[in-house]
Amino acid sequence: MIVRKQPQNNSPGKNEVEVEAGVVDSCNPTDDSQIYFISGTDTPCKESVNKYKEEMRKRRNITGKLYCCRCAIDRLQSIYLPIRFSTYFPVPTSDSEEDLTRGNIHPPGRIPIVSGLERVITGEQPASEAVHLCGMKPIRYLWYMLSGFLCDIIQFFIDVALLLFLNIEDPSYCWALGFAISILFRHTSHRYFIFGDYVGGYWNSLMRMYGGYSIIILISTIFNIVMTKVFKLHHYVAWVITLLWTGIVNYFILKKLWSFDNSSSSPTKLSSERHHV
Repeated sequence: MIVRKQPQNNSPGKNEVEVEAGVVDSCNPTDDSQIYFISGTDTPCKESVNKYKEEMRKRRNITGKLYCCRCAIDRLQSIYLPIRFSTYFPVPTSDSEEDLTRGNIHPPGRIPIVSGLERVITGEQPASEAVHLCGMKPIRYLWYMLSGFLCDIIQFFIDVALLLFLNIEDPSYCWALGFAISILFRHTSHRYFIFGDYVGGYWNSLMRMYGGYSIIILISTIFNIVMTKVFKLHHYVAWVITLLWTGIVNYFILKKLWSFDNSSSSPTKLSSERHHV
């Protein structure tokens, strides 16, 4: 039989949940989304009920967070440029079909400062494909610079932690370890900001990224050694110089690595195909 739980109220994001009820001989449920009954009775298995309640509690928490996030995004996307500045930017003559489907209807002649964030939060598309600023789509490299800058800050704090807490005083060791650890963050950041879905899955994509970055880690570490040992530059002066040229090289490596799936499809095309499937 089917047990249907109706929502307590009509608040957004709280959809009704259907749960299958099964009969088991022993109280050992294997699916948290089902309520099992002890064989021959109408008594629900206690462990099953507890697991079901915990599962529903987790789902409500996740739904609530997504709802709050969506409200913040809608509020941000409802901010428009002043009308006197709108004449300097291309004004859409009508709302796109996708905006109408999502309920993103803008006043005629008004330009939102930012749009398309909801597709980034849900993972449908990266920011480089979905987000428009003042009605215009920034070039992909600008998103790479933003993503890289945020991850460079993370790498800097990793470097400081290695120096202060682990007493690794050699600048080149700090650079190599900090760069290697920061790839974990760069992998996720680049997925949402630039390239979209992981080609071949998360772990395959991460291993490809580490494989492609390994040569850069080696070369940049040697470069850092020359800067600090030969030219006697300060730890963080050499860190900044090494960071500048590696960031540019990494972009072209990533473009090739992210779409590597034995096909000639570009990251943009792959993401678009997944979006329409």
